[in-house]
Amino acid sequence: MKNLSISKKLTLSFSTILILFVITVVISVFTGQHTITASFDQFVSSPYTVTNSVNNMRTQLQGIQKDMSYILIDDASNRQTWLDDMDKRAVDFNALITKIEPLLMSDKGVELVSEIKDEWARLEPVREKYRTALNDNDTGAAKTILINEYYPASLTLVDLTKQLIDAADELATNYYSSAQTMAQTVFIISIILFTISLILGIILCLYIIQSIAKPLKEIEMASIMLADGNFNTNITYESKDEFGIVADSFRTVIETLRVYIFDISEKLGEIAKGNLDLTVETNYKNDFLPIKKSLENIIASQSAAFSQIAISADQVNSGAEQMSSSAQLM
Repeated sequence: MKNLSISKKLTLSFSTILILFVITVVISVFTGQHTITASFDQFVSSPYTVTNSVNNMRTQLQGIQKDMSYILIDDASNRQTWLDDMDKRAVDFNALITKIEPLLMSDKGVELVSEIKDEWARLEPVREKYRTALNDNDTGAAKTILINEYYPASLTLVDLTKQLIDAADELATNYYSSAQTMAQTVFIISIILFTISLILGIILCLYIIQSIAKPLKEIEMASIMLADGNFNTNITYESKDEFGIVADSFRTVIETLRVYIFDISEKLGEIAKGNLDLTVETNYKNDFLPIKKSLENIIASQSAAFSQIAISADQVNSGAEQMSSSAQLM
């Protein structure tokens, strides 16, 4: 990541944080909500519906007993009304059994429904026997059948429906516990992802800050030292990003200036010593070319001046020798 451009570093860092944030939100909101909603849907479609239907079954059983009792104590003119209501309740009871059978999701529930169907089937001939006694106008026999046969048998059926409600309540409790467990799991996962996102975000932020601050500090110090005329600075930062390119450029500038200053100092020192047998071989570039030309002009002009002095010295020496020879002849 060090060699990536700053824009790519920032993009990668913020993209990583954003992706982790989105994952956290998805798991926390959508996954958790979907799971809890699914558990609620299962609760409504199974335990709740079964419990509600079984309660209706108990209501129909009580209603049938009530109809059979009112037939015996009410006016005979109302008998058919109670019989019709009894038959309707029996049809409703059968419909409720059919409704809850596909909703049962436990072996215990299936077993209880099977027993309810068996007990309900046993009550059918008892009701027919009761109806026959009524048709024979034998209310005494009908009463005996109701009290001694139908009512005790219906108690078994009522007890089975109670057990089925308990089984449905147990299943509902399991759904609730499962939803609670899932909610806790989603919460824990969300906290973990949030913590990871936070830690990673802090690490990436610190890394980005460091990757920007360190080279900037080195370049700033180098700039201050260059402004004071001090070339003894060292920029250690190396990378392929923008700061790395700037650092390389600064290193090149410092090294180039060092070479130029050394070359100028060396040439001027040799000239001061009287050594004019010099050539400027350092490659001065662009705006530094005038310095090279100036050095070459200085060397050339000084060389010409010294040559003229040497010629004049030779002429003086020749004149002196001639004057010496003339003096000796005299």
